[in-house]
Amino acid sequence: MTYATAAVVLVGLLEAVLLLWAVSAIRRLGRVESRLGQLTDALTLLTETTESGFRATSFELARVADGQQASASSRPGPRGRRSSTSPRRPASIDDLVSSAQISRGEARLRLHLAETVEAARATALGGESHGALHA
Repeated sequence: MTYATAAVVLVGLLEAVLLLWAVSAIRRLGRVESRLGQLTDALTLLTETTESGFRATSFELARVADGQQASASSRPGPRGRRSSTSPRRPASIDDLVSSAQISRGEARLRLHLAETVEAARATALGGESHGALHA
């Protein structure tokens, strides 16, 4: 009988050890699932931010291209006058911010893009461009 009792105790201890090991594995799995959820959320945020940036960039490129087409149609005519529909360039960033209801950073970007377009146009027309980036 002592061998039978010893075998039952040994099996009980083995089951207890395996039960503790299984509980710790389940806890680790819970932490891994939590970290995987955080990683998924971060990747979703990164994807949405990137898509938003690409969308804003494409919108700005389309706006600049439309602006170039509009300014090409407002070039001086045979009498040397510009069209009355040509947009007036704001004098400063503060004027642009107040008139367009945009942030100062966006106003700086728009003014920089306008200067770059003017410099590229001057270069294309054979004029000198000061401070323009050359590719």
